[in-house]
Amino acid sequence: MSRFVGRLILPAELAVMAGILLAACNRTVQRPADTPTPVSEVVQAPTPVPVDSPDPSPSPTVSIYVVEKSGEGSESQLTRRDIPAHEDSAESAVNALNRMASDKNSPLPSGVKALSVKFGEDGTATANFNSALKDNFPSGDSKEALTLNAILATVGQFPGVKQVQITVDGEKVGLGGTQDTTEPLPIPSPVGVRVSRREGQP
Repeated sequence: MSRFVGRLILPAELAVMAGILLAACNRTVQRPADTPTPVSEVVQAPTPVPVDSPDPSPSPTVSIYVVEKSGEGSESQLTRRDIPAHEDSAESAVNALNRMASDKNSPLPSGVKALSVKFGEDGTATANFNSALKDNFPSGDSKEALTLNAILATVGQFPGVKQVQITVDGEKVGLGGTQDTTEPLPIPSPVGVRVSRREGQP
């Protein structure tokens, strides 16, 4: 018969060992108090900086002139008014003359229409009108001056223009006033009621 070697474990000892094992399984490992808990880094979106929108480029304009009286019994004056311009200078000049002609306070005779404007390299611009400019040309120095001043100032605002030749249906003609319109007229500066007379003219 074999012989059992070893000591029997008493029930009390077995209970103590089971308790130790159970305590070890339930033990929570605590971090040292001075060890920081890692935190996921939160990336903040940058605060948008307001940017002022640039002002849109102003639309190009050209000037026309209309008749205005500063008071009862006062002499008529030319007042500037701006209108949209075209990219082409010649087209802008023709449009400006015709907008001026159609205004209720236009300084141009009734029925006048600009047919073309050509810019010469010598600084002379040629403004060609229909026959109404000659047929309905106003009498009286002041009205004549308003009409011519308005034409000269409107055409003369374009770059390089020093003088304006007025034609009717493509021909140089006298309009029946005191100014010799068969020759180019200088641009008035500033625009006033009267046109400066040429040297040698009455």
